[in-house]
Amino acid sequence: MSRVMGSSIARRLVALTTLVLIATIAAPTVASAHSTAANGWYWPTGTSSTGTGGGWLQYRRWNRSTHLAKDIRARVGTPVYALADGYVYAAYKSLSGYRPGGAMIVVYQDAQGRPVKALYGHIRNIKYRRAQRVKAGAVIAYIAPCGGFAHLHFGIHPGLAKPNDPRRNPFMGHSYVRGRTYGWVDPLGFLSTAYPWGSVVPTESAPTLVPTDTAPATMPPGGL
Repeated sequence: MSRVMGSSIARRLVALTTLVLIATIAAPTVASAHSTAANGWYWPTGTSSTGTGGGWLQYRRWNRSTHLAKDIRARVGTPVYALADGYVYAAYKSLSGYRPGGAMIVVYQDAQGRPVKALYGHIRNIKYRRAQRVKAGAVIAYIAPCGGFAHLHFGIHPGLAKPNDPRRNPFMGHSYVRGRTYGWVDPLGFLSTAYPWGSVVPTESAPTLVPTDTAPATMPPGGL
C-alpha cells in the first residue's frame, strides 16, 4: 500500500514540476519594453500605438493652454519603460498637475552625446529615485488613474537646462502663451528622427558607428 501511495505522490510531484517549468518558460518578462522604435529608442509604454489622447501642441480651450507633450493612452497599471540608458533627474510620487499619480524626468543621450530630458506624467509605483541610473527598456513606473482616461503624459525637452518659462518648471505640461514652447519638442517626432547614444546612425554614405566606449554626459555633483 505504501509503495502505491509513494508512486502516486512521485507522479504528482513530477507533473507539478513540469507545470512550473512550463509556466516559467511561458511567462512574459516585464523587465524590458516589448519593442523599440526603428532607430533604437524603447517605446515609453512598450508599443508604438499611442492612441488618440491629447496631441503635441493641442490647444485646450478649457484652460486656454497649449499641450507641450503627447498623451499616450494606456490602461491603469501598464508598465512605463526607460527609452535608453540614463539617470533620474527628478521623481515625485505625488505632484500637482499629475495627481492622483506623480511624475518623473529621466535624462538620456542622443547619438551625438547631447542630453535630453524625458518627462513621464500620471504615473505611480515609481521604481527609481533622483540620480539613480536606469537601463534601456527597464520598467521605471506604472500608469496611474487620471480623470477621463488613463494615459501617460510624455514630453521631451532637449538639454539639461530647465525650460525658460517664467517658473522654470521642468515638469510643465502646458504653455499659457500662444506660440511659446519653451524648448519642448514633439516627443513622437523626436523618437522617430533622433537616435540614442551608441546607435549606428544612417548617413548618405556608409553608416557611422557612434563610439560606445566614451563616457556619457556626466551628471552634476549631487544630481539635479
